[in-house]
Amino acid sequence: MPENWLVRGLEERDYGIDLSIELFDGENPTGCFALIQAKGTKAAFGSPGTLSGFPTKTLQYAQLFPEPFFIFYTSIDDNRTKFVWIQKYIKTKLNVDNENWVNQAKCTIHFPCENVLGTIEGNRKIESSMRLLGARQSGLDFLADFEILKMHWENFKLGNQALLEVCIDIIARISTHTRFFDVYLHDYMNLDFEGLITDLRALPVPLPVSEDGYPEQVAIALAKVDGFFIRMDAMKMTFLGQRDCDAFEEEYSSSSPY
Repeated sequence: MPENWLVRGLEERDYGIDLSIELFDGENPTGCFALIQAKGTKAAFGSPGTLSGFPTKTLQYAQLFPEPFFIFYTSIDDNRTKFVWIQKYIKTKLNVDNENWVNQAKCTIHFPCENVLGTIEGNRKIESSMRLLGARQSGLDFLADFEILKMHWENFKLGNQALLEVCIDIIARISTHTRFFDVYLHDYMNLDFEGLITDLRALPVPLPVSEDGYPEQVAIALAKVDGFFIRMDAMKMTFLGQRDCDAFEEEYSSSSPY
């Protein structure tokens, strides 16, 4: 496993968790964790790898955790370990293939061919899942702040000029949701929060309005802010649409989300 994974053994009580992983960025902790149940076989995997007779109660147990819960399945003959992200596997495959799985004592787990521990692709996939769930609470905070911000911004444009400072304060708070932005903010979105606050402070208050609407320069400045909010809306929809993205990847892609 990579050097930036701090691995801890949790074998003292047999509750289904054998290891935990904490993800580091160099020497800095990221606050991202994963839980592991380790399984093994002497036999070769074959293609594709499957694990039959896996207890349903362990699958249900994994669903209780906010952290990603993985099965690491090692073949001694192959000298290789496969993995699967259980919570995502349940949502995107098990619930689709077998709606009655919860009423079975045991289930069969199918490991995607690309899910091999120690490969660049495999390790990156595990880290991505850890960062994805690590960003969830930050994303919920972003959603709450962003919806309030949009409401206050529209009321400001309708004439409640005192709300400008409220909008600036909320934007400053939104800019602190860094764990969410680390996962969902792409370079092309160009969200310069400091620049946005500078633009807002430059707005004339009260806004000059005539029968023809705002003066051209004011209208341009307001449109620039609206464009900024549209880009944040795109992040919001990506966050809220994660399940649909997972289902699309599972059905139409050669890779899997789990």
